[in-house]
Amino acid sequence: MTSDCTPHQVFALHSSDGSVLWSRRLPPLAPGEPPPALPYLLVCRGGVHPQVVVVAQGEAAWAVQVLSPSSGKMLPVAAPSGAGRIVHAVKLERLASDDGSTRAPVLLVDENLMVHLYPDTAEVQSPLMALECA
Repeated sequence: MTSDCTPHQVFALHSSDGSVLWSRRLPPLAPGEPPPALPYLLVCRGGVHPQVVVVAQGEAAWAVQVLSPSSGKMLPVAAPSGAGRIVHAVKLERLASDDGSTRAPVLLVDENLMVHLYPDTAEVQSPLMALECA
């Protein structure tokens, strides 16, 4: 996966020959805004299906967009969004299961140093709290 030099397009490239398998232009986050920048793109394997997690950064807000790596279709999942800017995003590989049954969650930090998770579930929060207390 890669994002194009235009800030709002994601491509999937064939691993053998580099040909384009699909491309997706992400829409503006608000009416009248230009297309969003894509500062973070993470491929999350594991679980039932892998996912491409993209942070879309608009002029005044951000949103996590989740795509299918095989088709580029937007997946209908509950994903975080908020006002301001995301300053850091990382996959928490340590929290993924060794057997591949769960995917690594994504931790996002906004400009106010607030932490956001995808997915934001008790299953993800519990091991994070255990790490914090250790």
